[in-house]
Amino acid sequence: MGPEAVGIPFGRILTSHLRGASAAFRVGAEEIPSFGSLVRVAIGNRGGDIFGLVADIRMEEDGFLRQLASGAELDPEIILDSRENRNVPIVLTVLFVGSRSDGRVSHLLPPRPPLTLDELYVCCDAEIVEFCGGGRFGYFRHLLRGGDYPVEELVAAHFREAIRAHAAVFGSAEDWERRAVGEIMNLMNGDFDRLNDVLGALSDLDAAAGGER
Repeated sequence: MGPEAVGIPFGRILTSHLRGASAAFRVGAEEIPSFGSLVRVAIGNRGGDIFGLVADIRMEEDGFLRQLASGAELDPEIILDSRENRNVPIVLTVLFVGSRSDGRVSHLLPPRPPLTLDELYVCCDAEIVEFCGGGRFGYFRHLLRGGDYPVEELVAAHFREAIRAHAAVFGSAEDWERRAVGEIMNLMNGDFDRLNDVLGALSDLDAAAGGER
């Protein structure tokens, strides 16, 4: 069985299809998932979860916010009130990368999309490790397929989170990182330009970490 569901839902599904979904939560939520975060959609009494990566984050606005933003000066209290008390959502684009049913993780796309208003959770370290180890990096094909998101940046963001989670759970992420980079190179060996872009983003990630893995 996988790790127990933890935390509280941070948002709900707005629209969905087999490859992904959009989801919303209100400004002021304590846990805003980062770009590249692994999240899961709890599909309720239908059983199981759908896993996805946050591929875009969009701050919504309305006429009132437009009016505020165009003003010359704003009192800090007005800004705080608009962010915390107005029901203005942040909209996430989620790229589906797998699912979990009967305690088993699959890196195939889910058999059906989640329903509107299904709840989303940010995955804990144990769930990230469980998902990443649920197959032979099969979810990379969804990640590398491309779409309306920067593939190389999303790969690097996922690596950053997965490396952190593996280090937290196992004390080291070196083995996972070595195998993951090898799989990326194998999957992209016929597309050298895109491979160089992805490896460049991973090099930037390593540089940002000070080269300490």
